[in-house]
Amino acid sequence: STEMSTLDSYCLVAGGNVAYDIYKPAFKPDATDQELIKTTRHGILLSWVLGFAMAISFDQMLGLWVFMASILISSVLAPILLGMYVPNFRKPLAGFLSAGLGLVSTVILNIYIMTNGVFDLEEETYIIDWFGIDFMLEFVMYITVPISLIGFFVGVLFDKGDHHE
Repeated sequence: STEMSTLDSYCLVAGGNVAYDIYKPAFKPDATDQELIKTTRHGILLSWVLGFAMAISFDQMLGLWVFMASILISSVLAPILLGMYVPNFRKPLAGFLSAGLGLVSTVILNIYIMTNGVFDLEEETYIIDWFGIDFMLEFVMYITVPISLIGFFVGVLFDKGDHHE
């Protein structure tokens, strides 16, 4: 029952994030409570489907952990640290591009390496040969964090609003 309670809580938080952090600010700022509740329910379903898909996509818990850590680091490290310590960098477009590009690049590279690479039993990870270099799945962040940083600075340059506090 502990697992189900935790799963329920995380799905509710994810659904609330979809409704209050994405839908309302980006698509419908004047959304009613009923619309937000409905969107939260859709977000709960979406989070469950994505979670289930990820759970059955990995043969090992370590692979799933590395994937989730890669997503987290690649999508939120740059916007959180730069936004926290440099007030002039607190731009919505910078955070959106940084997080979005970090997420998308991480997912694409992970899928690419897992489908085109070879699983190494000794290293317990997927490895792909790029330009004569054995590139492990765990090294994805060497590519995705710079992509996230580029997205962040592009967002800073193009977001002309004065949003910092």
